[in-house]
Amino acid sequence: MKIGVDVGTTFTKAALFGSANDVVARRAAPTPLAQRGAGRFECDVDQLADTVLGLLTDLAAPGVDLIALTWLGRGDASIDEWQELRSEAARARNERIAAYLLGLPLLPEHLQEGLSQFGRSCED
Repeated sequence: MKIGVDVGTTFTKAALFGSANDVVARRAAPTPLAQRGAGRFECDVDQLADTVLGLLTDLAAPGVDLIALTWLGRGDASIDEWQELRSEAARARNERIAAYLLGLPLLPEHLQEGLSQFGRSCED
């Protein structure tokens, strides 16, 4: 696996490449720039590092949000504990995510309830 990062003036992009140099996953986020005059922009290095780290974390942890959403819908935590729930899901994550989720008999109900706590539904 290889990782590529492109810091542009509008978006910062990160991509994960497979052994055949095919794109396996990609993420993007706005580049944190501050305008300091006509045509002049500055970038806070710490904010940029946080942006890149966030993108790389998302690339490295597929399935984390799905696990956390399932746990949220199951009642393991409240919406106010979302970040902690995501962190726990990232620690618990392994290569058997799909088998774990598909083995949950109430998975559809848990996902639907988790989405509803965000004010969303499966139809959105």
